Amino acid sequence: MLALLVAGLRGGGWPVTEADLLSARIAGGPLAAARAAALLLARAFGAEEGPA
Repeated sequence: MLALLVAGLRGGGWPVTEADLLSARIAGGPLAAARAAALLLARAFGAEEGPA
């Protein structure tokens, strides 16, 4: 999940490393991070809507 978040953020132009995310506080905690990763994955593969 961490690698997916890093790839999505880098793709959006933000120069981030895995170490940056490991030390970051993500609003909503691990559940919000998992939702963000799922949304990035869905968008990367052309899904019109994110996961339910």
